[in-house]
Amino acid sequence: GHINPSLPVARSLVALGHEVHYLCRDQMRDAIEDAGSAFHSEVEQMPELYEGREMDLFGATESLKREYGLENESFMTAVSKLMMISNELMLPGTIRWLRAINPGAVLYCPLMNSNAAFASQVLSIPSVALLTTAGPGSIQRTYAEFMRMSQTTEEMLVRELEDFQPHREAVTRLNEKYGLDIGLLTNLQPTGKLDVLKWSSVTLVTTCEDLLDPMTPDVAEIYTKEGAIFEAVGPLLDKAGARRAAGHKFVASEGASNPTTKHAGGEVDAE
Repeated sequence: GHINPSLPVARSLVALGHEVHYLCRDQMRDAIEDAGSAFHSEVEQMPELYEGREMDLFGATESLKREYGLENESFMTAVSKLMMISNELMLPGTIRWLRAINPGAVLYCPLMNSNAAFASQVLSIPSVALLTTAGPGSIQRTYAEFMRMSQTTEEMLVRELEDFQPHREAVTRLNEKYGLDIGLLTNLQPTGKLDVLKWSSVTLVTTCEDLLDPMTPDVAEIYTKEGAIFEAVGPLLDKAGARRAAGHKFVASEGASNPTTKHAGGEVDAE
């Protein structure tokens, strides 16, 4: 869901004569290359995150949870505490990769890849966010639902982050080393406001204007003050027969000659 809407964008850019490069995971390779783009392995480019940990993003997060004693924390609390710790580990590789390919612009998912926004800002590369939800107003509702499922509140989460020293230290190091202006309470001032969008030249939203979830007045006002621009571009459907990306971890099916990709909806042939 986060990557598929980018594929027709990539396909169109390639048709116009541009080179398109993806920094992603192996299970997305076929769909990326089908769009005419070059695939680069996130695992290979980010040894700071992956060496000694499970070799996929969700597995690496589980490894970090064990390292920091967060195994029993709720989903929302653990992810929030590890967000900047993970970014600190991902950012060096992201910066090295961007320097190597020297892009004219970076398209990234603001929900999954804030490291790309940080790296673009550090290197002064124009960035464009691709928001694959019903607009910025939907993120407030998403945060509220995750908090409900995690049996936590905004006040509890803020207190947890303020008290978690590894998080505070990671934020300080990122700001001091890279000249960033990352807040201690990322995306929580107010809750559901995506802080990285202030750096994006524009945020493409994969729905139409009529289906955008409304923003609360306080969030809308902050986005306006920061100069955030949102363009509803529709679902960004790819051409008929295009390969699609799915899943997050390869597994071998018993008796099968080809690997399959396991995801929330079952298994999809990965050949």
